[in-house]
Formats: sequence, structure tokens, C-alpha cells
Amino acid sequence: MDIIDQVVLRYDREARGFRPVASTLPADDRTAATSRFVALTNASYRTQDLTAGRSLCFARVPDDQDGRSMIICRAPETSSGSVAAAAHVLIGRQLTAQIALALSTSWSRWMLTAGGSGALAPLGWTELEGDVKARNLQVQADSRAPELEAELTRLVDALLRVGSGRLAVIGYRSDPALLLAGAREILGDFGSDDWTFSTGEPAQKRGVRLTFMLRGGNVTSDSYADLGGYDAGSPRLISAAVLVRAFMNSAALRTWAAERAELGIHDLDTLLDWAGRGAPSPRSPEFASRSREQITQQWLAAQRGWDSERQTWDAERRALNDELLRTQRELQNQDVQMKMKTANVVALQEQLAAVNAKVDELSNELDITRSVRGALERHLITRDQRTTASTAEFGSTPAPGAGGSEADAR
Repeated sequence: MDIIDQVVLRYDREARGFRPVASTLPADDRTAATSRFVALTNASYRTQDLTAGRSLCFARVPDDQDGRSMIICRAPETSSGSVAAAAHVLIGRQLTAQIALALSTSWSRWMLTAGGSGALAPLGWTELEGDVKARNLQVQADSRAPELEAELTRLVDALLRVGSGRLAVIGYRSDPALLLAGAREILGDFGSDDWTFSTGEPAQKRGVRLTFMLRGGNVTSDSYADLGGYDAGSPRLISAAVLVRAFMNSAALRTWAAERAELGIHDLDTLLDWAGRGAPSPRSPEFASRSREQITQQWLAAQRGWDSERQTWDAERRALNDELLRTQRELQNQDVQMKMKTANVVALQEQLAAVNAKVDELSNELDITRSVRGALERHLITRDQRTTASTAEFGSTPAPGAGGSEADAR
């Protein structure tokens, strides 16, 4: 009997890391201890993701020689109000994306609460298969709900565009598991046989091709799909719409698969050719042809609406661009005027500096002149004083020959 192994991981607050706390793997199987396994299963929720609920992931066991796959259900630890989280992993060769989507996050055996891994034991495939079959019918019915049609169309269109490449999905409102279930049934393995996915990640991870991002998540792939609006420029949008409508009109999964087999649809080219002809049923080709015409007209009308809206936004864009150019020209003119004023200020400053230098020079010469004049004045005053003093000294004694007694004269 085939066995499905289980591993439960939780955040270890002391070690500050995500690690296994219970496992049914054989003692010599080190799968759960590898860094890539822990990285894939790690419930790396951010604080703002505590209310995001559980997420589901399907991936291949990293570097596994037995080719096993794993289904991961994860949840934030809301009871503690922290980012500590738990993950429950199923590991086995029989596991597929369809099985993962059938189990979804509401499977009653997920062990994500504290103490929930005490009775962990391997699962028998027969036991799990019963749960899968019962739940798969419900998932297939739910994925045909009319309210999913718009988002499912946008997702199928994006998957046709990206082919086998990685894809990040944003702007979704519906249950990612139901959208993936519908898209997988519509496209099968025609576009890619890699249906690894995660329904809620804060960042894309290595080993997962299709990732539904949590709000504000880190998109690292080249391609993304915004399910909040149609890609009006997509060349396969109408084909995607036809395929989704045909899928939703099919009574059940068996009817859908049987009709495609009967019509000889075996690859992507024949699938798109079938969509191009309106996805006619082998039992009612005329009705399907009219349905194709109605759908085509519906999408052409939608495209005309998009074109009209685009023209409106283009007109507003041109008006804003003109205003931007006008403002830039005004700023350039102001910049030129400011540069001219700055140049004038610099010239005036240079002239003022030259005048200040000349004034300083003349002031120095004037000071020198004043000093010389003062010295000269002091010299003249001193000379006059000396002259006056000399005159006073010799003024009372007659000079020889200038007078005397008569006797002397005789």
C-alpha cells in the first residue's frame, strides 16, 4: 500500500527559525531537514498578513530522487498575535495539483494548531483517495460559479500568455484554489505540465510557478496577472473567454473532458483552434456557433469601450503633458533670468570690491599726507619758536657800531 508521509513544522521562538516538530518520514530520510524544504514550507507571514487566513501550496520535494511531491497547508499563529506560524505537509509520489486543490485549506485533517501533531502517523493512499474524490466533485462544481467567470477569464488569458514561465497573480477577490482548479481543467497540461502553486505568499519562492500574492507582496518574476481588470491588448482574450464560457456551460468535469477527447483536442494548438471556432459541442454545433458570435460581439463591444476610455485618458495625458512642458519652459525662463541676475550681482560685487580697494588706497595716501603735513607744521612751529626766543635774548644789548657814548664817538 502506498504511504503518504506527514511533517508538521512550527516557528521556534527560542531558535528564531522554522523547523519540523513532528514527522512520519523514516529516520534516514533527511528531506525535512534540508534548507530548500524549509524555505518552501516556511510560513513567512508578515505582521499585516495575520488576518489573511490559511494558504495552500503544491510543490515538488527539492532534490528528491524518488520524484515525490508535497502539499503544504500553512497558517499564521493568530492566537499569539505574532508572525509565528505553522505548516502541515503531505509527501508522496501520488500527490498532484488536482489533489491539492481538492483537499484545499478546509480539509479537516490539517494540524496547524498548537498540540495538534501528537497523533501524527502515515496516511494510506486509499484512505486519502476517498477524501479527494468526494471533495473534488464539490471543487469542480464551485469552480463553475458564474461570479468567477471574469477573474477566471483573466487568469486563463494570463496563463496562455506566459506559457511555462512563472506568474505572479495580484488583484484577485475570489478563492485562488477555485480559480486554479478551473484554469487547470480548462488548459490541462497543454500550456505547461508545471502546476506548482501557492495561494498566498508575501514573496515569490523558488520552486513555485504560479503564486497568488498577498497584498503588497514582492513580485520577482517577469510576468504578472492583475485579475482586477482585463488586458485589452491581449491577442488571446476572446479565446480565453470562449474557453471559460464553454467550461462553465459543461455539466460536469466528465462532460468537459469527454467532449474534448471526442473532438480530438490533444495540445494547445487544437485547443485554441477549438476556441477560435467558438468551442462548438459535438452535439450542438449550431448553438455553439451562435454562442461564439454572441461572445465575439460582446468582447468587441468591450474593446470599443476600452478604446473609448483609453482615448479619454490619452486626451487627459496629452493635456497634462502640455501643462508639464509649459511649466518646464517657465522654469527654464526663470532659471535664465535668475542666472542673468546672478551674473549682474557678481559684476556689481566685483565693481564694489574694486572701488573699496581704491578707497582704501586713497585713504592710506591721505593718512600719509596728513602725517607729513602734521610733521611739517610741528617743524615750522618749532623753528618760529626758536627764532622768537633768539630775538628776545639779544634785543637789549646794542650791537657793535650801533651807538655808544660821545666819548667813544670821538
